[in-house]
Amino acid sequence: RYLNPDIQYGEFVDPRDKKVYKTVQIGVQTWMAENLNYEDSTAYPELQNHSWCYNNDPKNCEIFGRLYDWGLAMDSAAIFSDDAKGCGNGVKCTELSYPTRGICPEGWHLPDTTEWRTLIFQVSNDASVAGYKLASRVGWFEEANGTDDYGFSAYPVGDKYRDYDFSEFAPDNRTAFFWSITENTRDKQLGYSFRIFYGGTGYTGDFKDSGFSIRCIKN
Repeated sequence: RYLNPDIQYGEFVDPRDKKVYKTVQIGVQTWMAENLNYEDSTAYPELQNHSWCYNNDPKNCEIFGRLYDWGLAMDSAAIFSDDAKGCGNGVKCTELSYPTRGICPEGWHLPDTTEWRTLIFQVSNDASVAGYKLASRVGWFEEANGTDDYGFSAYPVGDKYRDYDFSEFAPDNRTAFFWSITENTRDKQLGYSFRIFYGGTGYTGDFKDSGFSIRCIKN
C-alpha cells in the first residue's frame, strides 16, 4: 500500500456503498487520504461511461480509486445535490453552491483552488517543498518519492485524457492529478485540475471529459 505507516489515520465509511476511507487532518482541513472510488451505475444509470479504472483494470480502482470526468465529479446530473446542477462537460456553470458536494459522500465536498492552495501553505510556504511533502513514499519515477510528512499520500496513478479525436490512459509516475470545482472562465470546455508532482504543485486547465482522481474534503 502507498499510505504512510507512520501516520495515525482516521476512518470514514461512505454510507452509499460501505467503502472505508482513511482520513487525515492537515492544519484546519480534514481530507480523505485516499482517492474516491464510488460508482453505482446500476442504481444511477447517469453515472455510466463517466468514470474509469486506470487501464480498465478493476484492481486499480480498489487500490487507487476511480478516474472521473469533471461533469460527474461535479454531479452535474444532481443525483446527490443541486450544488452544481447542469455544470457538465462543455457547459458553463451559471449557478454554483459552496461548498460543492459533487459526487463526494454527504458531509464532504469537492475542493476549489482556494482550498487546494490552503493545503499547500499549511504544509510549506514553498510550493515545490509542499509537493514533496504531500507525495507518497512509493510509486514515483526513478525512486524520486516524497516524504508524505502529513499523510496525504498523493500517488501518481495516471489519468485518462482527451487529445483531440481520441482518448486513452496515460501512464504518469511523475504527477498526481486531482479535479477542483474551478472552471476556466474563458473556455467552457476546461476545468482546473490540481497537480502534485515531484518538485512542485500547480494548476492547469484540462478538458472536462478527461479522467482524474478525486480527493474529498470535509465540510
